[in-house]
Amino acid sequence: MLKKEYNIYDLYITIFNTYQSKIYHIAYSVLGNDYDAKDIVQDTVMKAVDKIGQLKNDEKLEFWICSIAYNFSKLRYNQNKKNVKVEQYCFDKLNYDKGLTSIPENLIEEERRSFMLRKIECLNPKYSKVIYLYFYKNLSYKEISDELNISIGTVKSRIYRGKLCLKNMLNLDTHFNCDEWSKVPDYGLKKLS
Repeated sequence: MLKKEYNIYDLYITIFNTYQSKIYHIAYSVLGNDYDAKDIVQDTVMKAVDKIGQLKNDEKLEFWICSIAYNFSKLRYNQNKKNVKVEQYCFDKLNYDKGLTSIPENLIEEERRSFMLRKIECLNPKYSKVIYLYFYKNLSYKEISDELNISIGTVKSRIYRGKLCLKNMLNLDTHFNCDEWSKVPDYGLKKLS
């Protein structure tokens, strides 16, 4: 019996090191999610160490551990079906076509873009248009100039002034009135009281 050959800590380390990748592969194939698959690896190894005394034939250890992993994975899968998974919801919402490596990075980027767009919308329209076209549509100065029928110099100055206005807006308290910012003359550099 394996339990007699190892103390509990060594048995845990041995099982973990030997079967970690196989358990992970089983769990990931059932769950399709890295976080849950890693949890299943831990749960499986702990269960195997705890119940190793029930194993009658040491030659079937690998099959036994794989069965535990599969059963834990199916249980987690059924639990996840009942709950709306935040990761799946975000995956669907964002269409996950940006090529980022993980959903949390994608969420952070999407939230940052949404936050900045809300701030840009609060700018005077003459600045918000050029800022949007330059940073979000990736248009060149020339393309913006052609689209808005203004000179390239005006495009550059509006981008500069719009960025200054955004910087001031972001440095102030986040509780400001958007309507006040769009009415402020001279590119919104006047600080609000």
